[in-house]
Amino acid sequence: MVVRFLVGPAGSGKTFRCLAEARAALQAEADGGRLIWLTPKQATFQVERQLLADGAVRGYTRLWVVSPDRLAERVL
Repeated sequence: MVVRFLVGPAGSGKTFRCLAEARAALQAEADGGRLIWLTPKQATFQVERQLLADGAVRGYTRLWVVSPDRLAERVL
């Protein structure tokens, strides 16, 4: 398992980069290993909408966009 943290100040392109990498991973291998995108609870829906907004990804099952609370529920 590989864990990557992307940190930086507001407006530095963190979300844009995560969206681009998630789209690329989903397009390259639809049935690959689990991808987990950890984001604040209030941002999970927004991230999912942004991921699907441009039509490059029509749907997905291997990506979890979750908050820390939801991740803990799934793990425990």
